[in-house]
Amino acid sequence: MKLRSAELTPLQRKISELVINKPEIIATATVSTLARDLGMNQSTITRFAEAAGFRGFSHMREYCRLRMRKRNGMLERFLSSEKSAGAQSQSHGGSGGSGGNGGETEQTRNISAQLDRDAIATTFSSISDESWSLILSTVSASARVGVIGLRQSEPVAALCAYLLGLVRSNVVELSDRYGVDLDTLNGFDEHDCIIAISTYPCSAATVKATQWAEQSRIPVIAITDEGAMPLFSQAWKSIIADTTSNSALSSMTAVFAVVQALAGDIALADPKKTASHLQHEESIIRQFGVYAE
Repeated sequence: MKLRSAELTPLQRKISELVINKPEIIATATVSTLARDLGMNQSTITRFAEAAGFRGFSHMREYCRLRMRKRNGMLERFLSSEKSAGAQSQSHGGSGGSGGNGGETEQTRNISAQLDRDAIATTFSSISDESWSLILSTVSASARVGVIGLRQSEPVAALCAYLLGLVRSNVVELSDRYGVDLDTLNGFDEHDCIIAISTYPCSAATVKATQWAEQSRIPVIAITDEGAMPLFSQAWKSIIADTTSNSALSSMTAVFAVVQALAGDIALADPKKTASHLQHEESIIRQFGVYAE
């Protein structure tokens, strides 16, 4: 969502501030009540939704409701989900709480699986062919590729760096559980690119690193779940992954799917080069007996 774009009019920027800082106002409003409260025409709100990349006011309102749920924090979401599970258990004659029966547990798993399937479909349908092609060409042509991901995005970044490292050379993970490797990052320039992965709430270190990269004219490809976060506006290209879940924890399934697809398509971008690189990798693996027979 282009919520921080300089192209927004003053009135549209006023709505943008609500989406970013006070989503609860839009989450509970209709287009007519919001227009009345803000003292503007309904058409202004509709034009904003289109300018920001939404499919309409209803889509923008649902986005704000999702932001509200994310902003509640893990503890509050957990307590809410446990309360909901307890209520469902009581309605089925159970004992309530977290000790639900096997049928309820299976139902929860089925809901989680369906949400993940929907999240993957939503994520990939939102990526335009043009944007994906530009990302592939940039990652393929860059001298080096750096990958950043902290906190819950750390395992995604590790997988991204590992998979890309299998199909091309000079891929480095620029972060670990302790933070960003500033010494290595400082060696990057405009001939390289950075893939920054972060979901809400966005790591401050990731934002600072991408801000530095932007100022250094280094292309940044962001994989995130929030169009309102600074990471989105700082990046050269952004991919919004759906992290919707039915628990206190965000689902990272679609985020993992994006990096797997990225590595797979990078491998196909230059088949001869990829084959040569894989041959070298497999030679080293056999030489050092990496895998048990």
